[in-house]
Amino acid sequence: MRKVLHVGLLFVIASAIACARHPQPNTVVQFLDGADRQAESGEQQREIQQALEDMLNKTPAELKQQRYADYQGHKNSWDVITLLHKYFVANKLRTLDPDRFYEDVSKPEAKIVVRKQLETLRQDLQRK
Repeated sequence: MRKVLHVGLLFVIASAIACARHPQPNTVVQFLDGADRQAESGEQQREIQQALEDMLNKTPAELKQQRYADYQGHKNSWDVITLLHKYFVANKLRTLDPDRFYEDVSKPEAKIVVRKQLETLRQDLQRK
């Protein structure tokens, strides 16, 4: 019985070390890096811009409470994850897990990708 317990404990320790060495990729990065933004109007683009700015400036708790207009402009309809799913076509990850999203969104690597998407959007808005 003791050998089984020791082997089980060693397995748990080895798994923890392996996870620490190979952390899970950031879901925000996986979703937004190289994602194709698809919006039909300036209002939709401005709503996307607001969401991206909120991802940079709000805490995860504040972001979780924030709501955005839907396609037709109905205010307070979508949370940030729904907005991202509706307006971006990801090339790496198809869906965003809410628990991981709110954990990952405040990490530096996510902020870099969000800033990149925001800069591209701002350039597109200036051209119009």
